Amino acid sequence: MLAAMKCPPISDVFIFADDARLAAQLSCALARPGVYLPVCDGPRLQRPDRDAEVIRRHNAAARARTNNAYMAGVSDESFEAMCESLNRHRAVPFHRISSPSDLDAVPRSARKRDPDAFRWAQSALASGC
Repeated sequence: MLAAMKCPPISDVFIFADDARLAAQLSCALARPGVYLPVCDGPRLQRPDRDAEVIRRHNAAARARTNNAYMAGVSDESFEAMCESLNRHRAVPFHRISSPSDLDAVPRSARKRDPDAFRWAQSALASGC
């Protein structure tokens, strides 16, 4: 007999990112133990179905009941499209992260972290499909 699997709750924070390094740094800053933090790529507005790209990401954020959205390394056009789409139905605060220095303004959890526990090089990051 299989044991029942308990899925973690989904965070009300959502990350849209087109920069893998910024996404990794931001997810480390926002992570909470036992809570799934959704991370998604930004809409690819150069595609012929650009409106569908925005809608798919809007739907993912809506299903997660997002109350805060972070945009890491996305273009101005993608940022504006997502802000307009998500705020069409209810106000969702957006936070733009364009460089590592912007991470200083991100609220961190109160848990104590070892600053040397996790180091990475640009060559060690990879993006999935």
